[in-house]
Amino acid sequence: MKGAAFFLLALLSACGLPTSAPRQPVLISAGGINHFPFAYDLPGAKVLVAYSTHKDEVIAAPVDAARVIGADRAVSAANFYLSGLASTSAGGLYAASYITTATDAHSEIVHGWTSADNGASWQPRRGVLHLPEPPISRTAGWGGLLFHRRLHQIGSKLAGTVYGGYARDRRSDGGEWYRSAWVESDDDGVTWRVLSTIAEGPAGTEGYAEPVSAICPDGRILAVLRTGPTSPMRWSRSADGGATWSAPRELPGMTGWDPDLLVLPGGLVLSWGITGSVHVARSEDCGDTWQRVADFDIPTCSGYSGLALVNGGLTVFTDRNNETEVWGYPVMGN
Repeated sequence: MKGAAFFLLALLSACGLPTSAPRQPVLISAGGINHFPFAYDLPGAKVLVAYSTHKDEVIAAPVDAARVIGADRAVSAANFYLSGLASTSAGGLYAASYITTATDAHSEIVHGWTSADNGASWQPRRGVLHLPEPPISRTAGWGGLLFHRRLHQIGSKLAGTVYGGYARDRRSDGGEWYRSAWVESDDDGVTWRVLSTIAEGPAGTEGYAEPVSAICPDGRILAVLRTGPTSPMRWSRSADGGATWSAPRELPGMTGWDPDLLVLPGGLVLSWGITGSVHVARSEDCGDTWQRVADFDIPTCSGYSGLALVNGGLTVFTDRNNETEVWGYPVMGN
């Protein structure tokens, strides 16, 4: 690992986190396909890592997995790629699978899951996402909008980001210009609605995809979005609870995919990557400026990453060994 260690020391010190004790990488899963991790801090200082165990293809009802660090085994099920997680107003946890299922011109199935034992076991809670217009059609019955990267409990509501497209987002070459949107539920994931579009239209080579969101200390919502493998990521903010969003702006020098955001008392931490590397940066001003704090060179990783605090220490998760293993790397590791 290389990077601006001084800045990370300052951030962790400001957060009251340990800065001296050496920590080692932690293995989450190995054997077969294990890639594209999402990571979540749970109550009681536990961490859950969700990951894909199927090929990077659009297939119906794929089987994926999630594991609480320290548990004897992972939980595995169909439509179980947990791409957003939050506490609910009734207590317990709610998570939504990345993949949705198409139903009709104005709705799609949300594969939700609930846990009453802090992530040790999960029960399905099927929901519905109501769409304001017909979705784009996908193979294998996938929905037009897909849940991606973190959910939040805001008052009595669950809210977060989705991406994909409506029928009008289809390009003439058969592809699509991805859009990212903000969705919310006031019944713990049974019904969802699209509150607003964060960004849409041409950007980079793909449009606005793979969004992640964070609630800044002042209450503003920051979203970071992928625009393609060779173009800078972009960001947008909302100051009214996700109803409206600022015009997207580029993150200069920060090119890659699948960003993740983690809120710490001293500021925000962002991870992103490309094939063979993962990067970590921090911001103390809700995304106006960023300072690089770590770069990991992992030749066989996908570059997809997730962030969490393992035993109080900042950890970035990614896959390696040609996407057959998922590991967590201490950002302050020795």
